[in-house]
Amino acid sequence: MSSKTSPQIYTAHENLEMMKHTMPRYNDWIFSCLEPHLGQSILEAGCGVGTFTQRLLQHGKVLAVDIDPAYVESAKTELGRHDGLATDSLSIDDPKLMNHKSRQFDTIVCLNVLEHVREDLATLRQFHELLVPGGKAILQVPAFQWLYGTVDETSGHYRRYTKKELGLKLAQTGFEIVDLYYLNIMGMFQWFFWGKVLKIQVQSSSEMSFMDRFVPLLRWTESCLRPPMGISVIAVGRKKASP
Repeated sequence: MSSKTSPQIYTAHENLEMMKHTMPRYNDWIFSCLEPHLGQSILEAGCGVGTFTQRLLQHGKVLAVDIDPAYVESAKTELGRHDGLATDSLSIDDPKLMNHKSRQFDTIVCLNVLEHVREDLATLRQFHELLVPGGKAILQVPAFQWLYGTVDETSGHYRRYTKKELGLKLAQTGFEIVDLYYLNIMGMFQWFFWGKVLKIQVQSSSEMSFMDRFVPLLRWTESCLRPPMGISVIAVGRKKASP
């Protein structure tokens, strides 16, 4: 049953928990995109319910931040005590994030969060300032404004991006482009059908699980040939090393 007619109304927290537990193949795919670029001092800018935090901790120390204190507490509860983990309840565009600059981040991971802030350029500038020279910002954002629909609205998205738009914004804020590509072409058509045709507000667990079944084939196909379109843009920007 689609979420449009289901009597079950999911909170944002419940929706993130569903994605974490019903889409393991998709989460593995996303992490495989990040892993080659991870350093040892990581800012997870928008940790949600900690879907990727445990994996990031296998690479180094992590500061996990989120605007919702409940998300931060959920991530802490899931992970327990860990010497490499620090947390803070902050929005990714909060200037107070600069208080953590002394951690000398060599990596910032920001997955499906940049579209939630009104001033994305200011946020990218702050990311650039927080990174050490040579450090990388790894971003995942929703692709194509023409896909903007009811799911975007209920999720609090201000915008969707093209590769060109995100690349220009990274360049404007001082980053060198290391990698920039579309991901998950099948998801794009599903998103259009759910959000523009059916006009559902949230995806159900069955819909998420259905999509996850196709990930192995998609992952293999897109590893051989990157698609011309997709539901997401993945970008890796590097702060120029000091001369």
